[in-house]
Amino acid sequence: MKIPETPICVESLDLLKRLEDYAEGRASWKGGGSDLGSNVKNACRALHTRLVEAVNSVFKYILDRTTTRELDTFTMHDQLHGRKVAHLMWHIIDPKRREQLTPPEIGMLVLAAHLHDATMALSREERETRLAPESELWERAEPEVQALLQKLRLEIINPTCGESRRRQIEIQLSQAHEVLLSLDTRERHAKPERYLELLNQISSYHEKDKTRIPDLDECMSFEGDSFKNKLIEICVSHNQGAETLVETDRETYERPRFPRDYPIGSVTADLHLIAAALRLADILDFDRERTPPLLFHYLLPGTLSADQNISALEWGKHLTISSWEIDETAVVFRGRSSNHILHHAVVQFCKAIQEEFTATNATFAALEERKWPLILPLSVNAEIYEEGYRYLPYQFELDDQKVYELLMGGAIYNNPLVAIRELVQNAVDACSYRDALTRVQDESVNPNTQNRITVRYQEGATPEDSRILKVTDTGSGMDAWILERWFLKVGRSFYASAEFARDRAELRKHKCDFAPVSEFGIGLRPKNL
Repeated sequence: MKIPETPICVESLDLLKRLEDYAEGRASWKGGGSDLGSNVKNACRALHTRLVEAVNSVFKYILDRTTTRELDTFTMHDQLHGRKVAHLMWHIIDPKRREQLTPPEIGMLVLAAHLHDATMALSREERETRLAPESELWERAEPEVQALLQKLRLEIINPTCGESRRRQIEIQLSQAHEVLLSLDTRERHAKPERYLELLNQISSYHEKDKTRIPDLDECMSFEGDSFKNKLIEICVSHNQGAETLVETDRETYERPRFPRDYPIGSVTADLHLIAAALRLADILDFDRERTPPLLFHYLLPGTLSADQNISALEWGKHLTISSWEIDETAVVFRGRSSNHILHHAVVQFCKAIQEEFTATNATFAALEERKWPLILPLSVNAEIYEEGYRYLPYQFELDDQKVYELLMGGAIYNNPLVAIRELVQNAVDACSYRDALTRVQDESVNPNTQNRITVRYQEGATPEDSRILKVTDTGSGMDAWILERWFLKVGRSFYASAEFARDRAELRKHKCDFAPVSEFGIGLRPKNL
């Protein structure tokens, strides 16, 4: 199946055509030709009108603003992306399930497609606030970046700095500010407070100009019943792991976070389906429409190649794709490439899409009564024709046992006491980190230091049995994300990551700074003591 071309206006989306059919009595989600009744038809007509107004009067202008300045080197997050995500949602949902979409489900699908990235747009005031000297934006930068920025700031105010060099530094500082702001914006955009902030801002504009700016509270409701809070939750989830789709509700633990039968007005909405459709339609928007060639060449005219410039890589891999389709066994992306690095980037991104498919599918398989409601196969292939090279996906493979012997033996720990010191230092860091995070939540809490770290040595029951030295702590621990992203990656450290740098900046804001003390080894238990 080839996805049809994206409609040129929101009114032409199949989702809204379906809603219009409900309003006109031409279709029913109840099946069997059941008449909807005049009240329900009027509610469907009102929702249709408000959805069109919300997109045309508000969201399309906000989304077009995301392509300027702070996000000008990222792929497009404009109104076309929003409209295309909504378009893809319809086409990846199983046809039988499409016929059963309730009006609130249609409304949430359309609005989630346009709202999920709208928080990337920054007003002039927001830009100034984020770039202000007292902003935590600077603290969240990597230490090397902070040091470089400070060096440039000191150099530019030095009386001996020439005019030519001063102009050069101003350009460098401006570019650094934009890069930091773009990364900060992408990281912050899918947080609940950002969505609330944007929606409240739009509501304040509505109060000032009710004729031109629609009431979003009305747009996000059906039969007078609001679904705004759940819509925000769905948008937040698109930037989280797929496992969040089967989490329990934070306020009502016995209920799922995304129930399949959430009541809205006189009908229900399958929030699990909507959240899944959003994340998969979003990642499937992978083709040249997101990277207009003229804009690409205008924004990136420099000499940096795709292996040296992440923007060139991201835009280039999208430009490589000419078409894609869904067949019975796989989603297939096709194109031509004259650059082996871009070719490899496409292959890797297809793997990422496949992993997202598999992870999302698993959230339905985890619920025995749930069937996969999408027509997406779980395989994703890249069929790229090489021009001037031959792509062979060779890769190094390591002997796990030999690597473990090397990393856990005397090559790392010449003195066995160093290995013990590392384990104890790791425990100290875990406890200190937990204390800092606890104080951020409640400054009145005094951490319990009793039996926080214990060291035990255990002889084997027989001479042949292994002897065990165990260091136990009651610190922060490691969740699945830490294990997969850091612990199982040799040579990577969470405490040296950008993620921890951002956490530490947040701690500093609450005067709860935490500096790790561990610095030796690779974080795995030594084999020979």
